[in-house]
Amino acid sequence: MSGVELSPPIDNVEKNAYADKGALVGNPDERRRAALAEIDDAKFSWFHAKACIVAGVGFFTDAYDIFAISLAASMIGYVYHAGGSNTSNQDLGIKVSHSIGTFFGQLLFGFLADHVGRKKMYGVELMIIIIGTLGQAVAGKAPGISIYGVLIMWRFIMGMGIGGDYPLSAVITSEFAAKRIRGRMMIAVFSAQGWGQFFCAIVSSIALAGFKKGIESEPLDNWHSMDQAWRTLIGVGCVPAAIALYFRLTIPETPRYTMDIEANIKQASQDVDTYLTTGTYTVDPVRNHERAEVPKASWKDFCHHFSQWRNFKILFGTAYTWFALDIAFYGLGLNSARILSVIGFGGSADKSLSKQASQDVDTYLTTGTYTVDPVRNHERAEVPKASWKDFCHHFSQWRNFKILFGTAYTWFALDIAFYGLGLNSARILSVIGFGGSADKSLSKQVNAWRSVHNSSVGNLILSVGGLIPGYYFTMAFIDSWGRRPIQIMGFGLLTAIFICMGFAYDKMMASSSGQKAFVFLYCMANFFQNFGPNSTTFVVPGEAFPTRYRSTAHGISAASGKLGAIVAQVGFSKMIDIGGKGKFLPHIMEIFAFFMLTGFIVTIFCTPETKGLTLEELSNEHQENFVKNSNYTARPPSEESA
Repeated sequence: MSGVELSPPIDNVEKNAYADKGALVGNPDERRRAALAEIDDAKFSWFHAKACIVAGVGFFTDAYDIFAISLAASMIGYVYHAGGSNTSNQDLGIKVSHSIGTFFGQLLFGFLADHVGRKKMYGVELMIIIIGTLGQAVAGKAPGISIYGVLIMWRFIMGMGIGGDYPLSAVITSEFAAKRIRGRMMIAVFSAQGWGQFFCAIVSSIALAGFKKGIESEPLDNWHSMDQAWRTLIGVGCVPAAIALYFRLTIPETPRYTMDIEANIKQASQDVDTYLTTGTYTVDPVRNHERAEVPKASWKDFCHHFSQWRNFKILFGTAYTWFALDIAFYGLGLNSARILSVIGFGGSADKSLSKQASQDVDTYLTTGTYTVDPVRNHERAEVPKASWKDFCHHFSQWRNFKILFGTAYTWFALDIAFYGLGLNSARILSVIGFGGSADKSLSKQVNAWRSVHNSSVGNLILSVGGLIPGYYFTMAFIDSWGRRPIQIMGFGLLTAIFICMGFAYDKMMASSSGQKAFVFLYCMANFFQNFGPNSTTFVVPGEAFPTRYRSTAHGISAASGKLGAIVAQVGFSKMIDIGGKGKFLPHIMEIFAFFMLTGFIVTIFCTPETKGLTLEELSNEHQENFVKNSNYTARPPSEESA
């Protein structure tokens, strides 16, 4: 963070002054700093736990809805192709549509969260997810439109909501968290993804078991039970989202947003006092409107911030690593059924068988509740405003731009592999023959049931063997080891793993033990994606930017990741069968290795370490006299400690 003079730490003198509300009435800048110190040094409370749960349920739903299509796609193919399979374009359409929607949702909601408010947008995206998921579950076909066109539409809508969840959940969690536990809180939220994938495989297995009799006995041209099975699998995704919706709609606004964007330092200070001490939150309907002068989000300020290399490289690092990961993650995840089929898992057909912000913090950190008070004060301080001019000014500085570039590109690189694997896991496992060969003595119906069931079991193995443990290893080390070392380690090991999976593919496929080794490497790839860049590319963009651009920059980074997911899915679909069914799979693994290597390089040069620093220290902006025209000059450190 060289080159920027950060404000001196707020010591006990300032904290004592903060407790004396009357002494700070005329000093909004010091009051802001004291309120921020109160948040950063707060003990873990029920409010923090509740915030993690509320945000985590959203990611649980996101992952469930995203990866359910990997299993459902095979069922849809059986139903609408009379025991056959989807065409390449149909399979691609229903898998990539959500990634396209997510891309736009991340950009849109990231922007809206910085300009309209975190609280106002939180819950809206979950309603969109519920509507999109329910629409898929009841989708039908007609003479004028195919079932695939309807599903693509609903999955795009669902993706818009999922996209909004990324920047909102990340930023809300980071802005409420104390600095010493911020990484663990954010990973606790993000780890719900692994459980969503796991629960998806569980529901698929249960649905198939429940409809087994009908699936095995009904005619192929009227396969009601198989149709009901995939609709049940998709529709269950609405349940956790509906449960979380109320809590999303009632979560308080973050004090940092209230102070630094609404410029209501008095309200923010009162909020901090309330929820840090009582755990409850009450909104006063007669809200004061005094506004302190703090940096405003604007295009000019945005450009100025990210034009600085140290800021831009973080954004680039988080964005590209997410992009690179998602190429593999979605490339596998959205095609897991096809991959499992290609590797033989499940067998072949068996023919024989600010003012507001400070008040918010005090209330909800201490009582864990939130009440809206219609009498809310409206005093406003003068703070930096977000604008296009300010945005450009901020990110035109290389130190800022390189951070944005770093977060964006690393997410892009990561998602090439993350979604390349995650959305194609069933197909990959099928290609390598994991699960045995088909019994030609069985009917098509029985073979179909066995194939989809084994794909579900295979996804359970992948979840338990790599995905879920990876998240918790990250949670254990992220606040002690740091974000940057975990990301560098993850990209490095993923490069080596994908090189082995690609260049040694033919030798491994030549024997049963080799196939098991491939599956082991597959699990290790999942493990080091999550104990690596899949986790850190989510965390760093939620920390490394100023409050007025934090959600926007996170949205840009996450959208870069989804661009990687789109590249992964389109590329995987078009290349997997070059030279024969599943013949190009080893070369796809080699491509994944290349992007992991680029993520490794960009992380080294562009991704900052955010461990142990406050969000204000990470913003690359001066914090002394952040509130303008406050008629207050911060005391030098010697006087503060006197």
